[in-house]
Amino acid sequence: MTTLPPHQKFTKDDSEVFSRLALRMRGVGFWFEAYGAFMLLLFVFKLWPKAGNFEIAPAQLLTGIVFLLLGHWTRRSGNGFRQLVDAEEGDLTHLINAMKELSRVYGLIDRLIFVAFVLAVVGGALAAMWMLKGGV
Repeated sequence: MTTLPPHQKFTKDDSEVFSRLALRMRGVGFWFEAYGAFMLLLFVFKLWPKAGNFEIAPAQLLTGIVFLLLGHWTRRSGNGFRQLVDAEEGDLTHLINAMKELSRVYGLIDRLIFVAFVLAVVGGALAAMWMLKGGV
């Protein structure tokens, strides 16, 4: 890991860029969390018995959890950028903490895309095999 000077001053323009980024990230994080909470509520309502039957909706559960995590990490990263602006000397530890939260966000997105790709390939292969065997 590189050694950074303990106190690095940012220009007023730099601070404005970080401030706008922090505001946008916290807003996006809020909406991600709101959507995640909505999906979890949808999941719970689908579990509610209807005419003696209940439905399990794993898609809503998974979507809710993913969006809650993305929202939480995005807001924390935005808070880190805000703290960077608010710090007396532009302390770089806030920048590093914000970047760690962003790394979590993109790590999750990367894994989800990989899983979706694998499922698409497997699904396509199964569909092709089914069609070759005389499926409709």
